[in-house]
Amino acid sequence: MMETRGSARRAPRLELVDGGVERRGRWLLRDVDLTIEPAMLTSVVGPNGAGKSTLLRLLSGTWRLTEGKALLGGFDLSALPRRQAARRVAYVPQTVRPTFEFTVREFVTLGRYPHESRLFGTRSADRGWIDRCLDDTDVLALAERRVTTLSGGELQRVLMARCLATEAEVLLLDEPTSNLDLAHGLDLLGLARNLVDEGRSVVLVLHDLNAAARFADRVAVLDGGALIAEGPPAEVLNPDLLRRVFRVEAVPLEGSAAPVFDFEPLGARVL
Repeated sequence: MMETRGSARRAPRLELVDGGVERRGRWLLRDVDLTIEPAMLTSVVGPNGAGKSTLLRLLSGTWRLTEGKALLGGFDLSALPRRQAARRVAYVPQTVRPTFEFTVREFVTLGRYPHESRLFGTRSADRGWIDRCLDDTDVLALAERRVTTLSGGELQRVLMARCLATEAEVLLLDEPTSNLDLAHGLDLLGLARNLVDEGRSVVLVLHDLNAAARFADRVAVLDGGALIAEGPPAEVLNPDLLRRVFRVEAVPLEGSAAPVFDFEPLGARVL
């Protein structure tokens, strides 16, 4: 398990209160009330265009709310100094393609920016921490490679390493397993669980509903820019909701503590 330098702090509560955002006359999200509880792994699921990426942008402060508030530990997130917010909340977007010729080590070191007066700190403690982040995401062997030469899966792991380098207490990850092979995807989800066990909060946008059920403490379901359901996976991920939101028939599989389903296109079976 990855160990936090110094004493680990319990993550603050992150809340979206009556949150909504409008772009070009269209509401991407509206009337969303969601609380990310401390030391919880929350998975955000929903069909394409449901507002999942938008939700993470609002929770991270990357996008300004049209209405409502984002609160971190009870304080308005938009009022916090940028560096202070970046030390508390780290966000990895769905798509990043670096254009500068940083090495992997330099790129991950950018995650230390909120903590340093200079961009590239030289303290041995920082160098050791960067190595740990590279190792935990299985990219230490790529440390001297240029980020512009990486495959999609390699870059995804490097982005996770940079996120870890921030030491943020709340991590917001948009489809972090989308470019990963099965082994690295499971490693990342396991790492996310370890971070939660340390006291951090992790929010994952996932398309794999069975992975969400297995790894998450809570699941938030979005559809059409609205929060449809939120709660423990066993309560939220039921065949009726999956049929209504995802347009699939979900056949429960026996023998698992978490809800696990086999999925078929709607109408493929005679009920």
